[in-house]
Amino acid sequence: MDVLFQKHAVTHFNEGLINALRLRGPYVDLFSETPLTYSLLGLGQLKIGGFVDSVFGVRKMATRVKKHDVLHLNDPLNVELGTIARIYKKRLIVTLHGTPAEHYDWAQVSRKEKMAFAIRYAGLKRLRNSGGELVTITRYCADSLEQYTGLISKVILHGVSSERFRPDIPRGYLQETLRISHSQQVVLWVGRAYPNKDPMTFVRCAEKIARGNPQIAFVMILWYGGPLEGQIDSFVKNSEVLRKAFFTLKHVPWGKMPEIYASCDVYVHTSPNEGFGMAVAEAMSTGKPVVVADRGGPMEFVGQGGLRFKSREHDDLFEKVQDLLVDEKRRKAMGRLGRKIASTELGWDKAAENYVRLYKS
Repeated sequence: MDVLFQKHAVTHFNEGLINALRLRGPYVDLFSETPLTYSLLGLGQLKIGGFVDSVFGVRKMATRVKKHDVLHLNDPLNVELGTIARIYKKRLIVTLHGTPAEHYDWAQVSRKEKMAFAIRYAGLKRLRNSGGELVTITRYCADSLEQYTGLISKVILHGVSSERFRPDIPRGYLQETLRISHSQQVVLWVGRAYPNKDPMTFVRCAEKIARGNPQIAFVMILWYGGPLEGQIDSFVKNSEVLRKAFFTLKHVPWGKMPEIYASCDVYVHTSPNEGFGMAVAEAMSTGKPVVVADRGGPMEFVGQGGLRFKSREHDDLFEKVQDLLVDEKRRKAMGRLGRKIASTELGWDKAAENYVRLYKS
């Protein structure tokens, strides 16, 4: 079986899946061409050269699709490829990596994002009408997709590379980078400064904890920045306790993330609309206790590897994080359980097995 597989823009979203698929027999041919739709709708670079390249790219992709048994897309804007798959009667799989709930909230405060939201899910409907099988990465994503668009999907959980994110990685990367004591406890948050990630709940919780214990260090890893960066910086600057206890790191190499998780004591994930939560799975795989919002994708796999707080309520988050910080025995036990979940229930091999069945069905 030959699979033409579209790489996701965020490499580690499907890097583990690609490797696991190849171990199970399918020949996996990768591509990452920009969809023609991006050029037509102005969502990519507005350059004539880029548009022309996209047009020729579609012709090139048509030839590639013809040679394979399955076309696996990871972007709902690849509408033209869905049409090509239908023409050549190829099996079409479309994995949706986010959730309409996550994008809908942000679309309400930005005209551009509102247009992108409409285009994204209209494209997904057209792919479904081209005979595509839709896959979502958690039951939460599937329910959200049905609620907002009426589309039905099959759930295949994402995985985590448990051999990369391991409990035996030495602690110290953050301590040395930030020049803080190795004995100092660290609470970690990873994400983007966007409303749907709700970073301000973490910042407010951090301030409340720091008032009672200024020795705790709070670290925020920001990917891609975002519209709330200024608000975060201003809040920290105006907080006497956070100016000494709160650290923001940007442009961190992804290859350093295993060491970053290993350097923390508690991982916090505040997004109430998270589709899956790769960072949550990675922290669990590293053997760290996690605290997540009481709604969203992470709720489906955290199990006894973490605690839940009432989404967007920093007081409740404060209580959950504080309980873990003062109980080392509980942190370690929860970390062991989280590692067990990540290395069994969230293995990429399990996801690959489900995809192979879908390819053949």
